Amino acid sequence: MTTFHPSEVSLSLLFRRQSSSIGDPEQIHLEGQSAGAHIVHQLLHHAARQAPSKAPFVTAFLQSNAIVANPVDPAFKNDQFRQLCLALGVDANLPDVLDVLRDTSKVSTTRLIEAIQSMGASGIFRGVTGSDGWVRSDEMEYQHSGGLAEGLRSAGVKCVIMGDVLDEVSCSLR
Repeated sequence: MTTFHPSEVSLSLLFRRQSSSIGDPEQIHLEGQSAGAHIVHQLLHHAARQAPSKAPFVTAFLQSNAIVANPVDPAFKNDQFRQLCLALGVDANLPDVLDVLRDTSKVSTTRLIEAIQSMGASGIFRGVTGSDGWVRSDEMEYQHSGGLAEGLRSAGVKCVIMGDVLDEVSCSLR
């Protein structure tokens, strides 16, 4: 079985833009809010570290939950997942636990949001470091050193805009 990192799939689709007859392939703009902003963040880091290879996008807009902390290790994510399941009253050891969590008749969106909100600092979701090179433990240091900006400039990225949403939950439910 082959597995793909979501950012790898996203980037792969962008790289195949030349075969698309839709739009100008030199005018690809990324945008993401919340978890989407986090994925855009990962794509920015990947493009910067691949420089001077040309990035498959020219701008990025990240709204809420973007570029604020280093990713965590897999052990932290496993604990966080167990905490989420506990908050939802779902057994994290069920063989079909992901199917249960995806089933909105068993776990409503409202219930999921409330459970995450009840988790405090553990309700903040970040990328997980791994050996695949996509998510690295030194992301904040790379940004602070100027490496991210220089890499993006060298890769042809023209603009990155970041914003924040005061009440993300209310914003997404309206």
